[in-house]
Amino acid sequence: MSGLPEPIASRLSLPLIVAPMLYVSGVELVTAACRAGAIGAFPAANPGSAVELDRWLNEIEKAAAAAEHPAPHCPNLIVRDPRLAEHLEVVVAHRVEMVIASVGSPAPVVEPLHDVGASSSPMWRRSSTPARRSRPASTDSSCSPPARAGRPAG
Repeated sequence: MSGLPEPIASRLSLPLIVAPMLYVSGVELVTAACRAGAIGAFPAANPGSAVELDRWLNEIEKAAAAAEHPAPHCPNLIVRDPRLAEHLEVVVAHRVEMVIASVGSPAPVVEPLHDVGASSSPMWRRSSTPARRSRPASTDSSCSPPARAGRPAG
């Protein structure tokens, strides 16, 4: 599981991220993925408000504490979401160890996340032009973006 920090990689049964699906992924799906040994992800927009995001993270953390060997959970911060600052504040307060930053440059979220020990990984941007990373080359990343048709991951 090259590219992942050992504290994350050692907790995975499968090298995959499950379920960062807008309007679909929820607490039950994320916790089931984590119990199965895969990274359980969800868009931070799914809970709606920052208060609900906080509640979701509390429920996910409670389920992880009750599991024998849970894989990490991973909120997906949507950079162009007008609630980004609120979502980031909640994720930082929970000291989430792994975060996906998508739909824009992750520059505004990388430093606060790294300050609390989180790993961040930008996803490929969707556009009509060939895929490009949505981050400056100098920004580090702990996970590879997903493969696109005809392109290997990484």
